[in-house]
Order: sequence, then structure tokens, then C-alpha cells
Amino acid sequence: MCLPFLFLLLFTLLGCAPTKLFLGKLDAAEDEIARGKPYGYDLAHKPALLPPSYDARHRLALIVESVLLGAYSYPEVRKDLEGIREDPHLPKYLRVEAGYLLVLFDELQRTRREVQHLSEEMKKCSDHSEKAQKTIEELKKHIEEKHKELEVLTFKLNKLEEIHLDTEKRRGTQ
Repeated sequence: MCLPFLFLLLFTLLGCAPTKLFLGKLDAAEDEIARGKPYGYDLAHKPALLPPSYDARHRLALIVESVLLGAYSYPEVRKDLEGIREDPHLPKYLRVEAGYLLVLFDELQRTRREVQHLSEEMKKCSDHSEKAQKTIEELKKHIEEKHKELEVLTFKLNKLEEIHLDTEKRRGTQ
């Protein structure tokens, strides 16, 4: 009679210890994430029996850490956050927090698309700018060549005028 009771007591206590250890790690991880730092704790192995609110907190912590590390997939994050936001078994504050994060992630994704579009535009403008700079250099060289030709032709014209004037003087003196 006493043996099954001891077994249940031992099972219960051993089942609670990993959960308490996990929740301690989760609290520490949430503190680190709240300061904008990725946490150094392994939260990948969570206990099988975890209340829904702690499971949601765990998922939120993993989502925010993946964003801090820059290694996240927007569709997966959106799906997880929508799941948390729509779960009626979770406390309201967690659903609201998931909704806030979802709005922020949507804005982040929109901003990321805008930055990508603007960087593409900047690259195009840079290419056009380089082409324009090359064209300007070519035009400057062409203008210099034409100025040299103009100087040579002006010199020749002046020489022809001198020759013409000398010829007129000789005719006038004869």
C-alpha cells in the first residue's frame, strides 16, 4: 500500500523539478531578452507537461530571440504569433502581447521590403551615376580636343591673314 503512494510522490516530485528548472531558465531568458540581449540558456528541451501560458511565453521568447539574432522566418513567426493571439486558453495579456509583437513584425517586414527596394533603386542610380560620370569625362576630352583644333585653326587663319596682308603690301608697293 505504501509503495504505490511513494512511487506517485516520487513521480510527482521528479516531474515538478524539471518544470521548475525550466521555468527558472525561462524567467532568466525573458529578463535577458527584455534588455535586448540573446540569452545563453538552452530552452529547446521543454518539459512535456507545461501550462499553456508558459508554453506561450516560451514561444514568444524563442521568437524574440530569433529576431535579435536575425535568424527568423517571417511566415513562421507570423503563424506562431497569430496562433498565440487567437488561443482562447491563454491569458489576455499574452494574447495582447502576441498581437503587439505581430504588429511590430508586420512593420519590420514592411520596412525591410522598403529598405530592399530603396537599396535596389540606389544601386540603379549608382550605375546611372557611374555611366553619367564616364559620359562627362568623355565629353570633357572631346571639348578639349575641339579647343585644340580651334586654336590650331585660329593660328592658321592668323597666318593666312598675315600672308594676305603681306601680299597686299607687296602689290601696293609695286
